[in-house]
Amino acid sequence: MAVVDPRHGVGDSRRAEAEAVLTCADSCRHARTPVRAGAPHVPPPYRNPSSPDARACGGTPAGQGKPPGDVGCCHQAVERAAGWIGEARLIAIRGVVDSVHRRTTIRCSSRSWRASPMSNPMGSDVGAARLDRRAVLRNSAAGAALAISGLPAPTAGVEAAVGAPARLNETERRAQAVSGAGFSEARLGRMREVMAGHVERGVVPGMVTLVSRRGEVHAEAIGETAFDGGGPMRRDTIFRIASVTKPITAAAAMILVEECVLRLDEPVDNLLPELADRQVLKAIDGPVDDTVPANRPITLRDVLTFRLGYGAIFDQSPFAQAFTEAGVAPGPRLPGYSPDDYLKRLGGLPLAHQPGERWLYNNGSDVLGILIARATGQSLGTFLRERIFDPLGMKDTGFHVPAEKQDRLPTAYWTDFETGRFGEFDAPAEGSRFALPPPFESGAGGLVSTADDLLAFGRMMLDNGTHEGQRILSRASVGLMTMDHLTPEQKAASAAQFFPGFFDNRGWGFGVSVYTQRTDLSSVPGRFGWDGGYGTSWYVDPSEELIGILLTQRLWDGGVEVTVLPDFWTTTYAAIED
Repeated sequence: MAVVDPRHGVGDSRRAEAEAVLTCADSCRHARTPVRAGAPHVPPPYRNPSSPDARACGGTPAGQGKPPGDVGCCHQAVERAAGWIGEARLIAIRGVVDSVHRRTTIRCSSRSWRASPMSNPMGSDVGAARLDRRAVLRNSAAGAALAISGLPAPTAGVEAAVGAPARLNETERRAQAVSGAGFSEARLGRMREVMAGHVERGVVPGMVTLVSRRGEVHAEAIGETAFDGGGPMRRDTIFRIASVTKPITAAAAMILVEECVLRLDEPVDNLLPELADRQVLKAIDGPVDDTVPANRPITLRDVLTFRLGYGAIFDQSPFAQAFTEAGVAPGPRLPGYSPDDYLKRLGGLPLAHQPGERWLYNNGSDVLGILIARATGQSLGTFLRERIFDPLGMKDTGFHVPAEKQDRLPTAYWTDFETGRFGEFDAPAEGSRFALPPPFESGAGGLVSTADDLLAFGRMMLDNGTHEGQRILSRASVGLMTMDHLTPEQKAASAAQFFPGFFDNRGWGFGVSVYTQRTDLSSVPGRFGWDGGYGTSWYVDPSEELIGILLTQRLWDGGVEVTVLPDFWTTTYAAIED
């Protein structure tokens, strides 16, 4: 689709709008020129460097090394066009001005500017100047909705702004403010404001958010990578994604099911002999040695659906204490020993429940990762790389961050529940646990990734297992992964061992939560995905053709999970206009 070049062929009423937008675009050296989709980006020269608007914004011809104007000057240009535009259009153009500024790779401010090639047009290269957190929020190069379709494209808002008729009826005015994917531009702006507010209030130092619908992507990089000013958050910042690892591990297992290397209802005893011939507690709150033989072996289906009999027990029972003492209880710190040692520790404990009887969180994914490694004769990381990451182009996803990428790893924070103190959980500068290959590649929570890598995985799942014409999973496997496998009786019996009310509107598939009932804006039946305890969230909604990703690095401690996460999903669904 051709994008109208606003430099030519506009009437008087639209020329004022074009002037306002172009004054902003030209005041930033690397602003995009409207071109045909897919054409290479060429930074434009200034349209008229001697014009009053250009001079007011510090405009000079491109290439002379002078600082660009700031967004305030651009807003002044818009205000001067107000007589031509009208209030409704004026609001829309202000948003375009903000978007153009934030789509550049330099901070549009004469006080802190350095020339910088657009090394990453989708991310940010703000420079070495130290900025306070509020300044980063206001002026971060990556901190605006980047509307793209596959590859970088000109701002849809610019095209709409300069090509619209001077007078709009109500239907046209409403359509003008809606993106091609059915997002309200104004409400996407509200999402940005709400998320930035959490950063300004100090809930998290920064975040990356991404929403995609019908191929159109809106991404935000807000704030900084650390509370002490670790640098601006970027779209390609690499996050510890915690339990968002689980859906990826489950997808890997289904690849092996399709190839008949594994079978859903086959016992895992041959590959995991440590878990053969299980004993089961007579009562969940009884002595650990008061057991009976298991009714049947553990199967792959049990492992995938978290019904294998091992998992998180949130009480002070003897079994819960033994689970913790063995070093296999879920927690913020990943296992620091080998997979074989992990299974030996787990196998030294009885099952909490009979196989297939109840749902218990987390440990199934770690067991699954070991099962995949033994079935393939490869490490889990190698199998994921060959069969999922490389085919999907997930170049920044793995079980550690290579040395050349460690400048993109933010600091993670937590509240130490033993001391009650808030502070750093994992800091790159102090030797991150994610800086080296781990002894145990946790299929439950060990991966690091970026927003765009997780988008690629989400698109594959949304497209029923395909990616750019290549099939990763069958449509049947995706359907099986994303259906609810728990019975009402199993949910009722398992509810006490997880978050209150969790199963009121949700079930569990293979490595993913599945919504079954709409109780708020985002809990759409059929929506699937999962959250990570390090402050991450990834969900796919087939009915809305929607993928949403939230990445922060504050562990769940009564902060991000009760404010940032629900606000992100509420504002995402509130922005759907059609």
